[in-house]
Amino acid sequence: MKQQQVSVKFSTPRYRALCYYLEKEGKNIEGELQKKLEEMYRDQVPKDVQEYVKAQNPEDAMNDDQSTDPKSTKRQGTKQKIDAPDTTVKASGPVLCM
Repeated sequence: MKQQQVSVKFSTPRYRALCYYLEKEGKNIEGELQKKLEEMYRDQVPKDVQEYVKAQNPEDAMNDDQSTDPKSTKRQGTKQKIDAPDTTVKASGPVLCM
């Protein structure tokens, strides 16, 4: 499965405070960001486009069940990457550009 790494800039003191309180709950920032990105994907990308992406990337479909499981995002110390849409033009189906 291809994955796209996402990076953002955030105030260092705020980052440290956030990490501190997430750790108290047994969570980490990567897991929480992963959940938010999955939520944004479900809310912003039309269902038919989600189905198209799923059909074009069957290995991602197997991971869909894991990504909706809250326990799967509580991994400590792992950096998670986000899937990027495949912008390669293919003969079948619509072209997806984001």
